[in-house]
Amino acid sequence: MLLLLAAQVLYLYRGQAVEIGFIAAAFKSLGYTPPQIHSTEMIALTNRVFTHVEGQEGLYRLQLGLMNHASRRQPFPLIEVSLTDTQGVIQARNQFHARDYLPSSVVMSQMAPDEEHVISFVMKSSAADVSGFMLDFF
Repeated sequence: MLLLLAAQVLYLYRGQAVEIGFIAAAFKSLGYTPPQIHSTEMIALTNRVFTHVEGQEGLYRLQLGLMNHASRRQPFPLIEVSLTDTQGVIQARNQFHARDYLPSSVVMSQMAPDEEHVISFVMKSSAADVSGFMLDFF
């Protein structure tokens, strides 16, 4: 009965950052891992630099500073980058998982509250007039 009650409590609070120590430990020993909570609206850009890669036609480098303003740790986001031309028309789009922009030693970690992470990645576009970018976090 207690195990059933514990399961109901975990199910009820599954979308919240609530951790009940002994219940979480009991379920972890049974192989259950609670879902990770993403609060992408709490991730802020602290800086951004968009440049053409010198000597490489159609390659662009994007460097971002990310900060987690949530009060708890959370997974690194999936980042969707759209390269745009001078009219704002999307010329290229790509998604980057944490494994694409983090060193392998950091990929499995999470963003700590108020800790900045500087990341960088390269994108390719066949359009000649790429002048900007748009970001979405998932």
